[in-house]
Amino acid sequence: NVMVTKSGVKLLDFGLAKAMAPASPAVDVTAFPTQAAPVTREGTLIGTVQYMAPEQLQGREADARTDIFALGVLLHEMATGKKAFSGDTQASLVSSILRDEPQPISRLQPTSPPVLDHIVQTCLAKDPDDRWQAAGDVAKELRWITEGSRAGIAAVAPARRRPRGFVGWAVAALLAFLFLGNEVRRLRSVEDVRAVHSFLDPPPKTSFRLTGDDSAPIVLSPDGRKTAFGAGGRLWVGSLSTGVTTPLDGTEAGTFPFWSPDSRVVGFFSDGKLRLVEATGGPVRAIADAPNARGGTWGVRGTIVFSPDFRSGLFRVSPSSGPAVQITHLEAGKHTTHRWPSFLPDGEHVLYLAANHQDPRGEDSGIYAASLTGDPPRRLLSSYGSAQYASGWLLTVRDTSLLAFPFDLRQLTAGPEPVRVRDDINFDLGVWRGGFTASDNGVLAYQFAQAGIGGQLTWMNSSGHRLSTVGEKSEAYSPQLSPDGRRALAVLGDPNNDI
Repeated sequence: NVMVTKSGVKLLDFGLAKAMAPASPAVDVTAFPTQAAPVTREGTLIGTVQYMAPEQLQGREADARTDIFALGVLLHEMATGKKAFSGDTQASLVSSILRDEPQPISRLQPTSPPVLDHIVQTCLAKDPDDRWQAAGDVAKELRWITEGSRAGIAAVAPARRRPRGFVGWAVAALLAFLFLGNEVRRLRSVEDVRAVHSFLDPPPKTSFRLTGDDSAPIVLSPDGRKTAFGAGGRLWVGSLSTGVTTPLDGTEAGTFPFWSPDSRVVGFFSDGKLRLVEATGGPVRAIADAPNARGGTWGVRGTIVFSPDFRSGLFRVSPSSGPAVQITHLEAGKHTTHRWPSFLPDGEHVLYLAANHQDPRGEDSGIYAASLTGDPPRRLLSSYGSAQYASGWLLTVRDTSLLAFPFDLRQLTAGPEPVRVRDDINFDLGVWRGGFTASDNGVLAYQFAQAGIGGQLTWMNSSGHRLSTVGEKSEAYSPQLSPDGRRALAVLGDPNNDI
């Protein structure tokens, strides 16, 4: 009863949508003429079975989320031309709705945006609590696709910053994957090399921690098969082949994970320490002090290089523990931080960002290469963000553009003319880090760019209704309510902020 006409989409025969109170506990709605009874009693079966939610079929109380399920069935059918659930008899159809998961839209219709699977699957969750809770949520998700889609990649809800525990922005971010080598070659060649794209959701009932001082952004394993990331207050490891994610015990509040060269161990920071844990789980080992870390990297020669504090040089340490030795030193008046180290393939040289907190975008900020042998660091690029080497390119983000500079590993030089790989990648302004990661075999993962900088502090009541806004749109951290609930304390602005 949803018809597409020249003047738009029309809903017909509202009689079928009327709530009715039949005498018998289970009735086919098509057996009754349109009725005006406004109440649906619990235990009655009203509707066309093909589009009914599990709670309807089980005679439980229906609400707006029941209609969300029907909408999901409809969207699946519209996108694929096939019914979401099927059965030779009404009994087998009911069984399929209660038990089966419909085939993914992307499998039946490969040209569809992959994120549409996420939207529809959430609509079709068996438990109403796991569905979108209002039709407006579905509309918003669909609007993100239509407004953000370009180059054949579906745009998704941007991951807003939740630094320093800002729980008000608990938005489930999505990440896009593509084969970096193919994408760069496509941009430099007339031949259109087809990239492979996919999306990641956070584990159920969690949200990613992708940005901020205490974040754990996603990082690909060197072999391109696994991911490590923070969600729900701990670190997780995910398989790109199966989609299965597993929490790592002992990694609570872990930040900035990184992988060993053999893709078997995850390094991270928590409670002022650099720690290691097997990707399959097991005991966690602390190997060095890191009171306020800004990233780590693990080279093929077995050395870990890390930034232990937000105002420090880089240090190296053995994975088997031992004293950490400083390898870069801050130059007074020029740089106040060395951060986001990333090993080059030789296991001897490390890329890192050198910047100044007073003027992070100043001419002194840039990407440098340091040597474990003690050679003076070499400046490679002017930049105020992190960098990583991958597939013959030096990658870095400027604004929301991922740039790939041709890179000579022998000469340690970057070409002057970069290739623009993507224009929708998030940049974490608070810590000067690009929201991307690349594997040794050319897989790229990135976080979609934010719609805008900052957010708006808003007073809301317990029902979720907006009462008023506070101040101007700005980066906001760590809001805390006064005991009487009438005032709030917050840190506003970035990088220079006020109470």
